[in-house]
Amino acid sequence: MKAFFKSPLALFYAIIVHVALAAVLVVSFDWEPEQEKPKINVVNAVTVDESKVEKKIKELKQKELRKKREEEARQRKLEREAKQAEQRRKQEEQRLAEIKEQKQVEQKKQKEQEQKRIAEEKRLTELKKQQDLERRKQALLEKKRQELERKRKEEETKLAKAKEEKRLLQEKLKREEEERQRKLEEDRRKREQQLLEDALLQEQMQREEEDRRKRMEEEQRLLAAQQEQQTLSTVQKYTALIREKVENVWRKPATSKQGLKCTVYVRLIPGGDVMHVEVTKSSGDASFDRSVETAVQKAVPLPLPADPALFEKFREITFVFDPDQKTS
Repeated sequence: MKAFFKSPLALFYAIIVHVALAAVLVVSFDWEPEQEKPKINVVNAVTVDESKVEKKIKELKQKELRKKREEEARQRKLEREAKQAEQRRKQEEQRLAEIKEQKQVEQKKQKEQEQKRIAEEKRLTELKKQQDLERRKQALLEKKRQELERKRKEEETKLAKAKEEKRLLQEKLKREEEERQRKLEEDRRKREQQLLEDALLQEQMQREEEDRRKRMEEEQRLLAAQQEQQTLSTVQKYTALIREKVENVWRKPATSKQGLKCTVYVRLIPGGDVMHVEVTKSSGDASFDRSVETAVQKAVPLPLPADPALFEKFREITFVFDPDQKTS
């Protein structure tokens, strides 16, 4: 029975054969022995039943064949779908790997820029310390010079006083009028000499002060030029990063041709959000221009330097979007 259930076609054949056999026995049995038995065409009946059986068997075979083919087709379809799913999974893994690699490269660049910025700040701090040390040194030299000048004057005064006392002792008996006139003349000459020395000293001090002022102005000019160059380099760097991020999210319209480019104006707020984006110089292809504006919106937040003082340089930026010359 298990064999029959496993093969319904065989069970059907067996039933048909038994039914045909039973029909033959019923027809051939002598139910009225005294009467003349009519002649029955048993062969034809059996032939008709067998043809029906064969037709039914043929239909069952065709049905089984169709089921088998449908099952094979279903299996092939499942295999194709499995292969397609595996291919999509591999493509997604590759895309995620590329995104991860790109993120690592960007993090490395940011780390290098941060190290450069720290080194530059350290260099500027050292320069400021040297400038402070130079100012203190100049102040000490000036104080020492003033102290020497004061001692020189005191010594001159002492020498002049000693000389005058000696002269007075030697010429005490001379006429008082001559002594008075001489003393007045001497005093006048000393005043003139002192005035001349003071004027020369003042002129020298002015020259030294002017030299110090010029040196400080030159140092400040160089420092300002270095800061301006650093700011310009930072602006160029982050403008390139913004353009690169926009290019990464941009999707080329199907109707756009190669070689198109346009100029984009972007107004930002702190944090990298976009307040306004507009193509100021069109590529000549409206769909291309719209796709670039859409890419700028999708790239939010746009990369900005960490120093808030530099944000004014990025409040309004303009760059050329040229997908055929992507930033390396």
